[in-house]
Amino acid sequence: MGDVRWDARDFRLNELAWQFWPRTRQLSRRIEILTRLSEVAARNGFHVYLTDRPGVAAFLLGRLTDASVDAVELRSANRGAPAPAETGHIMQNAGFRLVEINATGSYFEQSLRLVRIAERNRTRTRLGTGRKRRVIESSDRAHAVYAAVSVDDLQKFLTEQFLEGVCYVKDRLSGRRIAGFLRRQGIVCGAAFLKALALDSYARRFANRGEKVSLDRFLSFRLLDDSELNALVRWPHFNLITDNGRLRTIGEIVEFMKHDENMATILRNARDPVSVKLSPYPRHLDRSFWENGNAFFFNCVLSGFRCDVPSYEQIDSMLDERGGVLYSRQYYSRLPAMSDVVIAKLLREKPIEVTNGAVSSGRHRVCAMIGHLISGRQYLPFWALTA
Repeated sequence: MGDVRWDARDFRLNELAWQFWPRTRQLSRRIEILTRLSEVAARNGFHVYLTDRPGVAAFLLGRLTDASVDAVELRSANRGAPAPAETGHIMQNAGFRLVEINATGSYFEQSLRLVRIAERNRTRTRLGTGRKRRVIESSDRAHAVYAAVSVDDLQKFLTEQFLEGVCYVKDRLSGRRIAGFLRRQGIVCGAAFLKALALDSYARRFANRGEKVSLDRFLSFRLLDDSELNALVRWPHFNLITDNGRLRTIGEIVEFMKHDENMATILRNARDPVSVKLSPYPRHLDRSFWENGNAFFFNCVLSGFRCDVPSYEQIDSMLDERGGVLYSRQYYSRLPAMSDVVIAKLLREKPIEVTNGAVSSGRHRVCAMIGHLISGRQYLPFWALTA
């Protein structure tokens, strides 16, 4: 498999994707990859060890780690650690590709799961055969934990932890992501459990169907919230419609775009999306999607509200059934425009989310309304869940 070099954004997006996926998907992928690596290493005469405290904690300390990377060590009783070339050969045969080498080790990726080949570590958990055993040595300064577990033990332990609850998400995800995760899993939790996850504050913030937003208030909203994804993947699309970040509120953007010369400048700088292969990441974390042009928001401004536009989280390809590129100007031009009655119904039934005066969800609808306003049409009220 071909090697690539990841940068800091790739690692952060991988971590966010791992947190976003349902726990069942995380478990099955982790088990599958560690099992395959153990089998390939065994055929080459090596054992696979999970190293570092998170790996050990997952088995012995009763806590399930959310880490998006497994730190492992390949060792043989007779030969020690393999040479770098042999490590690369083992990892390649197990289906991994090298994505980074730095002071902390060599990072390999498979199906978006990261494995770091670490130096020999005193605290380690061996993946092999045999009955699980536990030895804990204590000192004033540190605890050293050693254990040997089979892959079956690993699967059983992680499954049991999942069935016991999903407390692993505490302090790891936003309230919105936590609530979404619970809904996707079909999990019904009591008030005490929700409080433990700090969902009670989320429920107080977004408990109702939202409140009607006047035109003046809508224009006062900032288009960018504090989400790190704006800098990680979305910035070129925001940059295009905010005059390189100078325009902050929706009202400022509307006034700017009312001038023909400003719209002409934006049109010159706009790059439409093309047909590219999308990654397995959730689309909001997919660099291949967001680095495909810079006009996802601006095309909504130009096209206004259109019928039958799929959510980008639902797509697996950049092409529609007719071979057109999704979210391009040509694509929108082929879709029928929504009537004001349909728009009003949409905005009532699907409130946007506003956090601390900034739009945190529903920006494509907001941009469509910007286009609605600069074309001289009447404002149709949004409904917003506000915090």
